[in-house]
Amino acid sequence: MCPGRSAIQQLVVGWGSEFEEVVLSIDSQGNVCKWSSQDGRCIQNCPGLLKHAVPSTSVSTFCDNRYVALSGPSAVIEVLDLWFPQIVHRVQCGSIDIVAVLPFDLESNVEAQSSSSGDNVITTPEDVAFISLDLECVFRLWNWHEQRTRIAVSHSCRVSLPRGSKSSSIPRFRDVAARSGVIVMLWCSTWAVFEQSELRSPSFEPKMSLEGRRPPVLSNSMNRPEWIKVRFADTTTIVLLDSADRMFVYSIDRKDLSLKQQSCLVNSGNVSLVPVRFFINFECFS
Repeated sequence: MCPGRSAIQQLVVGWGSEFEEVVLSIDSQGNVCKWSSQDGRCIQNCPGLLKHAVPSTSVSTFCDNRYVALSGPSAVIEVLDLWFPQIVHRVQCGSIDIVAVLPFDLESNVEAQSSSSGDNVITTPEDVAFISLDLECVFRLWNWHEQRTRIAVSHSCRVSLPRGSKSSSIPRFRDVAARSGVIVMLWCSTWAVFEQSELRSPSFEPKMSLEGRRPPVLSNSMNRPEWIKVRFADTTTIVLLDSADRMFVYSIDRKDLSLKQQSCLVNSGNVSLVPVRFFINFECFS
């Protein structure tokens, strides 16, 4: 058991200095526990380690599997060292709250252009540690220099909805997920799927429709469900959760990034805690 009674929000897995597996848990009060992957014991407790990403709503592991970025209901990103559980950097991201931190995929070979100021430049893709998204739909690519424990924005890209959209018709933003260079943004009634490489420009308008992508209507209800969460199951499969507690599995066509529904599971529970592969292997998904 982890010390304290707060609910666990995140589980982070990485590799230690001797290539041993490192497992950390983060609870709703910002407490961090380090666990033994051999016998499940809590071997180190760090109470109150997180100050701003509380409760932690999003986490992204750097490519070296040592550092992770964490965000919560604030405009501050905290960088955690898995080897010696401690916060090595806190990043103030202006006044707009961060929605999520996402992994940066090296294989997508993103080479962002210089910003108009000439200060935000990615020298090599390996410099990029993670991607953040704020409430104003601005993506930022962040550079990390471990030796100086310095972090800085290397490039920014604003995602805009289709031209001509009225403010009253813009759906509420819900969630975002990324894997293998593909990003899925989810609104209450629609979604957008695009390549990470699209973020190299200062602004980007994804191909999306504001209508026709809502969850199916419930037969016994007058209220139409809304999308609330998205997660990747593997590189070509995503899971969408709606407000009626239904889980929809979609496959991604990597040629045109279109989605095709594969199956639906009712009374799915919280998708962030559900082992998605288990459900995909279920007989009802065959």
